[in-house]
Amino acid sequence: METDAPGSAVIARAMRDGRMVLTEPEAADLLAGYGILGPREILAPTAEGAVDAARRLGFPVVLKVCSPDILHKSDVGGVRLGLTDGRGVRAAFDELESLVGACGARWIGILVQEQLAADLELIVGARFDPTFGPVVLVGFGGIQAELLEDRVVRLAPVDGVAARRMLAELRGGRLLAGYRGRPGADVEALADLVAATSRLASALPIEELDLNPVLVRWGGPGAVPVDRRVVLRSPGADAARPESAGDARAAVRRLFSPASVAVIGASRDTSKIGSRVLRFLTRHGFPGPIFTVHPRGETILDGVPTVRSIEELPHGVEVACVAVPPEACEPVIRACGAQGIGAAIVFTSGFAEAGEAAAERRLVAAARAAGVRFCGPNSLGILNPDAGFCGSFSGALVMTPHPGGEIAYLSQSGALGGAFMSRLWERGIGVCRFVSVGNQADLDLADYVEALIDDPAVRVFALFVEGVTDGRKLLRSLRRARDHGKPVVVYKAGRSREGQVAIRSHTGALAGDDVVWTAALRQAGAIRVTDIHGLFDAAVALAWQPPPSGRRVGIISTSGGACGILADECRERGFEVPELPPSTQKRVEAEIPSFGAARNPIDVTAQMLTRPEMLRNVLRILAEEPQVDAILLMLTTLADPLAEEVTGQLAATVQGLSKPVLVSWLVARSLAAKGMARLTEAKLPLYDTPERAVHALAALAEWPRLGSGD
Repeated sequence: METDAPGSAVIARAMRDGRMVLTEPEAADLLAGYGILGPREILAPTAEGAVDAARRLGFPVVLKVCSPDILHKSDVGGVRLGLTDGRGVRAAFDELESLVGACGARWIGILVQEQLAADLELIVGARFDPTFGPVVLVGFGGIQAELLEDRVVRLAPVDGVAARRMLAELRGGRLLAGYRGRPGADVEALADLVAATSRLASALPIEELDLNPVLVRWGGPGAVPVDRRVVLRSPGADAARPESAGDARAAVRRLFSPASVAVIGASRDTSKIGSRVLRFLTRHGFPGPIFTVHPRGETILDGVPTVRSIEELPHGVEVACVAVPPEACEPVIRACGAQGIGAAIVFTSGFAEAGEAAAERRLVAAARAAGVRFCGPNSLGILNPDAGFCGSFSGALVMTPHPGGEIAYLSQSGALGGAFMSRLWERGIGVCRFVSVGNQADLDLADYVEALIDDPAVRVFALFVEGVTDGRKLLRSLRRARDHGKPVVVYKAGRSREGQVAIRSHTGALAGDDVVWTAALRQAGAIRVTDIHGLFDAAVALAWQPPPSGRRVGIISTSGGACGILADECRERGFEVPELPPSTQKRVEAEIPSFGAARNPIDVTAQMLTRPEMLRNVLRILAEEPQVDAILLMLTTLADPLAEEVTGQLAATVQGLSKPVLVSWLVARSLAAKGMARLTEAKLPLYDTPERAVHALAALAEWPRLGSGD
């Protein structure tokens, strides 16, 4: 907490009293220090005092229970509205005083507040997210806030410009600006309120802050919060993770491209992790020296030198592949550091993921003391096919990694990582860098992104994320990747956690974990996908095709029904399917049968089977049409060998094209394997359903707009 920040004295006093929730008068004092003013109000300890306060404020008035033990006044019936005379105030006071006594809550008094008229009710709030820190929210609703779910979330700090943008993004944002001749609300006052809330949440240890409702009038000045709730955060709850020693970027680069490797924990049992790592290293042609460490010095694999201890390794070994029991990891890491091995992959499980967090902390401490940076523990390993380095025990390595590739795949799930890589390889798509980050006890996702931003082989990042400790660090790395022209696509597992969060405040419920992740990734300029297939669908499109300059899509298919499906999907994702200009329609009509459709979507019909050049010619026409920004092509039952001929023509047509072309092809892969291979070789993204093609196009169109101005 900034001890000189406005409101710090109020918070310090509450904490000295052992309270983590401010009373509403305390909250009002705190907020006033940031220019956030509520209605006129008076705290009354007696009924006569309440009547006198109401007369001074002017009827009608509102009475509210004021107790540090009652968090949600409305839940216990602790509010009385529309009181218009002294008799009503006295009766309401007595009822509320009895209610506090029945609850066993501490008594402070009753807050008498002027009742303000309103045309709209909004909510402004903040909460401390354990991953990303202070988060700010604005939305519509009052008591209907959770029902309407019209809200926008941003990570703090939020200035006035960003606050106005948040208000404009609300579905009801047009109401605030004025609608059908009705004057708007005071948007500037609302934006100032959001920005002030951001400053407060950034400066003070606030767990949750609710300003709900915030009242606004059509054409009237101001935005007034009439109910305020502030929950404090325990000191030290957001303690920063200590920095580890050593250069993370240099260590990650060494892990991806080591000159020499030692496998510690291999044996003649080929089912053991260390043995699998050793065999995959040799099988896939690691070009540098490989050593094994075995206490008996027995040969594990012909041609691979074995030593009895780490101390006997020659100097200059760059990376250790560690697959020993958990209790042996600490001494192994210390010995590696003493031998000058500064980087390691720790495959061993049995640490924090198994409830052994203390053992993991000891491993990190040992690594820091030894000057060793490591991947893991509980890692599946690291792959860099370009360097011939397959430091992994993944069953996917029974296959040969597909060469080349532009995608860096960083995964918190090792098993899923290997599974999806194998599917990409099967389709002829390479992954240039892969890392299973494991528990991220030392090196984390942000470290890998940072180290690979300058890697010329990497064009796109695909991240499978379960959770991170330092969310702000990750976002900084994602924004740097974006600034370097390298898109990041993220699949965040555990989306249902939002529904499991047991927080009853509006801000806590509306700015749940999943909502915050979505807002944070957007601010960082990353694309979030909601299904695992979409992670690679989007990554491939971003790696292979240019983003469209607009949202106008030209559709070509061999089926009228397919045309309709694609058009519907496009409209659902915010794309236009414009009718082609008459001159362009005439050009299309000259290429297709008279019973085809030339307006857009274009149905070339099954006659394409007898005139395969028809598809190529129509594609060329759309490529030249300035009112089309992107092209979706959908093929149905087109099989080899004709498929290979047709796709060869398409591949030649799209070379050097400045607008994206994506293909959806519904036929069984076994019927058109050669044709599909031609598309992949030409870097034409290929999808097995129209929905996946459109979703990938949406990611391609979204990326240039993300992260700007948030």
